[in-house]
Amino acid sequence: MKATLVQFRYFARALAALVICTCLLLVSGQARAVRVNNSVSLDGASSVQVSPGATITVAVNASPDGANAGRWRGTGWLISNSPPGTVTCFDNTNHDSAGTFSETFTITAPATAGTYNFYLVTYSNNNCTTDAVTTTLSNAVVVVTPPVVSSIARTSANPTETGLPVSWTVTFSKAVTGVDAADFSLVQTGGVTGASISSVTGSGTTWTVTASTGTGTTAGTLGLNLVDNDTIMDGSSIRLGGTGAGNGNFTGEVYTISAPTLPVVNSIVRANANPVGTGTAPSWTVTFNRAVSGVDASDFALVSSYGVSGASITSVSGSGTTWTVTANSGNGNGGGNLGLNLVDDDSIIDAAGHKLGGTGTGNGNFTGEVYLVSPPCTQPTNTPSGLTLSCVCDNFDRAGLNPSPIYNSSWIVSTSDSTGVVPNITNQGYLRLTNNSNNNAKAATVPGIFPAAGNYISVEYRLFAYNGSSADGVGVTLS
Repeated sequence: MKATLVQFRYFARALAALVICTCLLLVSGQARAVRVNNSVSLDGASSVQVSPGATITVAVNASPDGANAGRWRGTGWLISNSPPGTVTCFDNTNHDSAGTFSETFTITAPATAGTYNFYLVTYSNNNCTTDAVTTTLSNAVVVVTPPVVSSIARTSANPTETGLPVSWTVTFSKAVTGVDAADFSLVQTGGVTGASISSVTGSGTTWTVTASTGTGTTAGTLGLNLVDNDTIMDGSSIRLGGTGAGNGNFTGEVYTISAPTLPVVNSIVRANANPVGTGTAPSWTVTFNRAVSGVDASDFALVSSYGVSGASITSVSGSGTTWTVTANSGNGNGGGNLGLNLVDDDSIIDAAGHKLGGTGTGNGNFTGEVYLVSPPCTQPTNTPSGLTLSCVCDNFDRAGLNPSPIYNSSWIVSTSDSTGVVPNITNQGYLRLTNNSNNNAKAATVPGIFPAAGNYISVEYRLFAYNGSSADGVGVTLS
């Protein structure tokens, strides 16, 4: 029994010595490679959020111990969700002495969106194969899909015409900021010139770009393109299309721009019965081919003739294509004509800014209809003082000659020449006695009952000759 115990004790001592010796050898083997990775940062932080393929700056700080196995000559990296097998090697400066050193280099983010670990391994040789010391940054690289333009679509009528504003709706794949006029370019073709962006509004995924269609006079097209200058980004500061100007460019829809339809006057017609009397308020309806603005009294001129005097425009009202001009017919006592003309001074424009008749005064002028202004039936100007007369008048302001307002009688007409023309009303307001030729002899008689005894009788008339030439003579007979 004793022998057995002794032998066991000796065996135990031997086993203990063997274990101690083995442990010392293992500890000594670990201690020979002393290099410490002090810190690793990605774009200055412990994690980054980037777009696919983005460039990331890696900064490493490590402390080699100067021994062969502890020196720092190479750095490997891997973005993955699995521990590194094969790494990308960065041949950094050789740090063979003991101390603390830093290295910086750039890497490329994965092309596929996702969350990745970042593995950084320092090595004692330049080709990244020996004495690896690994640092793992878990979930450190987040790759997100960058915002892109989904569409740039027309929102105004197409085709349109020069001078009218047009808009596009710009839709992004995700909410963005930093969108302004500098991010867009207008593309003009054909006769379109002078187009410009007037506003950019919106938020989130939907924005509106409004532009003028310029001042061209011939047809063409106008398109809107987005030109990526890296100022547009999402809420995570991921730039449009990813970092880098131009990778978010987009070509938008195009408007067809027709040559402008210029505003013109279609008509200026009488709005009241014709003729009118002196001192009344005749009106004209002025119609344009399209809605206009800037219409006022200074755009019109009254044209009076014969005995009409003192006429003036009293009001201009209306909107769009239809306007009304009202005047007073003056205070003349001789009667005559009163017309309304539009005198283009380039102040009348349509919604697109086109001037009446086009740019240039006078090219939109228009001559309107004319009123016959009947003179008042008042006693002749040569009536002896102290006499008050009872007057009857015929202004011939009707289509047919008979009956006459003089006692409601009828004119009796005759001719004693070979022209075949008898006195008649050709134009309202005028009794045509003769033809525009030689050797005319006509008569027009209106019967009336005038008590002659003890009364003063006066006859007054206006005579108009062809082409300003006087007639041979007009006689008045009372019988």
